Amino acid sequence: MNQPYATPPAATMRLLGLAAVGVLVLAIGGILLMSAGIFDPIPATLPTAPLPLSPMTLTTTEPRLVWLAEADPSAPLDARLTVAGNAGSPDVAYALLLGNPVTFLAVILSPAGYTSISLHEKGRQIDILPAQTWPHIHPGSELNEIQLTRQDQTITVRLNRETLWSGRVPLTETCLGISGQTFAPPTTIDFISLQFAP
Repeated sequence: MNQPYATPPAATMRLLGLAAVGVLVLAIGGILLMSAGIFDPIPATLPTAPLPLSPMTLTTTEPRLVWLAEADPSAPLDARLTVAGNAGSPDVAYALLLGNPVTFLAVILSPAGYTSISLHEKGRQIDILPAQTWPHIHPGSELNEIQLTRQDQTITVRLNRETLWSGRVPLTETCLGISGQTFAPPTTIDFISLQFAP
């Protein structure tokens, strides 16, 4: 004969309810801490003082590349480009470049929410990460940060402190540069600063 179902005591139900609320509070707290960047990786090297940059005015649809600084190719690298969006058309893209004018890696970001990574060799473009949306890109004129770290030949790319991609890219030279392009000129991209170490 089957035993009738017994209702748990009221004290047990209260304890289970408190445990459920506690788990919910911990989950929400963890999400808030992750969103605030508390668990973001700390760079192994300290960046130099920011290299101030000027706004880049674009009057054609051709990409404009500017080489700014040279880093030690034998040392680890941590470079961060801060950009405050653009004035004019929202249909723009800007990039952090690593390499030299002939062979370079470009980490491209559009405030419309798209990003891509490409390797340029002697005028030929190889897509490492084809253009795609990325939820951590800030729209319009909000600040965006492109971070590129290199240890040996392994490069890690972060956008606004969130890891986008990591892989091996054989670059012998490590000049740092920026690039801007618009598809509806004229427009101005407000490059803020570039920090890098060593």
